[in-house]
Amino acid sequence: MRDGTRIATDDEQPGRVALRRRVVIKLLHPQHAGREDVADRLRLEAQAIATLGPRTPHVVQVLDYGRTGAGRPYIVMERVEGRTLEEEIAERGALPPDKAVGIAVQILDGLAAAHAAGIVHRDVKPDNVFLCPAPGGGHTVKLLDFGLAKIARDLSGEGGPTPLVKPTEPGTVMGSPLYFSPEQAKGGPATPSSDLYSTGIVLYTMLAGRPPRPIRRRLRVRTHRAPVPHLPVRLP
Repeated sequence: MRDGTRIATDDEQPGRVALRRRVVIKLLHPQHAGREDVADRLRLEAQAIATLGPRTPHVVQVLDYGRTGAGRPYIVMERVEGRTLEEEIAERGALPPDKAVGIAVQILDGLAAAHAAGIVHRDVKPDNVFLCPAPGGGHTVKLLDFGLAKIARDLSGEGGPTPLVKPTEPGTVMGSPLYFSPEQAKGGPATPSSDLYSTGIVLYTMLAGRPPRPIRRRLRVRTHRAPVPHLPVRLP
């Protein structure tokens, strides 16, 4: 994961009644322990997922959020069985159209709940789509990693997440290059449409067994075409 460590464990702690429930703990990496901006983003992720939990079955459930005795923030989430869509494609290659469309529809259902709550995921990609085996066959899709999520408005009054204390600077590129939208590639603001664009690329990847190669080439061209900043003749 990007800024933390995931630990799978049983829900048994001294002083608490053992619930015999397997959970995953997302703990901020020690190298980021002193960075309040990174800690605040983990807080935002926890609040975003908790907001969506009652609205859709297509996100993992947050069970707790807090800080360790050393001050490192953590999220406790349900532990789900299965594997990521990226792992599924790596093993099977291109998926049958009906399966690919079924997965895409569930991704869109989860995103619809997020967008209705004023949350933009900003990092929809196969590695953030988890496939849980469903009774009777098929899969239940769970969206993972809201660590780059954007809050469109202050939702604290509605029981939702509050925006970051230090907002993302304009022009910052957020997301995964093979899957993000053109406006994200240019450092522009992400919108719900950005998530839909990324989902379209995920659908293409499921049907083709690989992401669209031209995306990679266009990004390289855009990088090389970026204007060179002016440098003064003398530096102080």
